[in-house]
Amino acid sequence: MLKTLANCRPTEFLSQTVKIKNSVAKWLTETDIRNIRRKMPNLEIIPEGATEDEKASISKRNEYLILIETIRLDFVEMFGRNYVIEHCINEFNKKQIEKSYQIYVTDALQAIAENTTHLLEISYNLMGK
Repeated sequence: MLKTLANCRPTEFLSQTVKIKNSVAKWLTETDIRNIRRKMPNLEIIPEGATEDEKASISKRNEYLILIETIRLDFVEMFGRNYVIEHCINEFNKKQIEKSYQIYVTDALQAIAENTTHLLEISYNLMGK
């Protein structure tokens, strides 16, 4: 059991930190997180002065890299090619539905803001005259 490090004498502190180091090393080995991180795609960084079109283009390329990275070859062997293709299509469709909903909400908020502004202008002009 690990003690609170703030309440330890120096020898206990050393003993507890060694236990922490060993448990982290065991976790790294069991989860194979280092290899997973090595296989992560190299995503493009969006530069500070990028235009909206450039940002959208880079984001789209990064989404593609992430989608491709989720396809593991052992899944193809385990589940078959058709299952993996169907999974990719479903993931793509989910993303498209999310984007279309975001666009819908944005358009609705824009319409509400424009209508509210228009009504406020009318009432302001009526009150002012």
